[in-house]
Amino acid sequence: MMRFNRSANAGHGLSVLLVIACVLCFPIGVKGQERKAAAPEPSIESPFDDVKIDARALVEALVNRNPSPKLVGSRHQPIFDPKFDWKEDERVWEATKSLIRHAEAAWPELVRHLDDERYCITLKWWSGHTYTWTVGRMCAHIIFKNLSEGYYQTLMGPAAARNVYARNVHSRMSRPEITDDSETLKEWCEKRSTKELYELQIEVCEWAIQELKKPDDRPLGSPLRVRAWIATIEADIEALRQSQMAVRYGGFKGEEVSTYSKEWADEFREEYGKKKQ
Repeated sequence: MMRFNRSANAGHGLSVLLVIACVLCFPIGVKGQERKAAAPEPSIESPFDDVKIDARALVEALVNRNPSPKLVGSRHQPIFDPKFDWKEDERVWEATKSLIRHAEAAWPELVRHLDDERYCITLKWWSGHTYTWTVGRMCAHIIFKNLSEGYYQTLMGPAAARNVYARNVHSRMSRPEITDDSETLKEWCEKRSTKELYELQIEVCEWAIQELKKPDDRPLGSPLRVRAWIATIEADIEALRQSQMAVRYGGFKGEEVSTYSKEWADEFREEYGKKKQ
């Protein structure tokens, strides 16, 4: 079982900035089924609030009692049932925020539910496409976001907004390869069940460095920029080792996802029905 520490975002960020200042002199940048009841687990102390949490209850709260909507069209727009309970949907979103807040303490339970195919949420991604996520998909998202948080937020800095190479690499490095499917991710996490989250973040940082060193048909930009990116991640690793504290994933950002409302759902259902007549 992991030992838990408080977040060290401040110390982590300071170490990274010092290295970047030295390196850079210019901008760079089980399907449909209810799970069987199990004996309650002992509560786990959250590393952030000094409170006891029930990890299983936190994950179970992700289950949305509504039917998942039908997705239609090229952008997979959702057709919600007219009786869709929007208060229930709001409850699930709040449960998601709570689980993200306590992700490190609930880590074993997140891993345990990676194959959970019960309906969780429907969201609109920044690309404009709509996705219906299962409980397992949400658990996977929380896991891989925490794994990559050790380097991802500091990797590009302002360059990602200015340079096409930086944007491409930033997107490419957003998630490690082990997160491509739930089976691989579950196996990877289970083999490292005795490690703390900061140690897992260090391992993923090391993967990111090797990924940047790979020869690739997709250009990364100048060699100096690549060396600077690698130096940034090396600084992240050093900060994690010194603090022995994981960098926390803070949750969904407004520019990443948006949710649906009863008003939108009713209007779209009516419009879609007229088109089908």
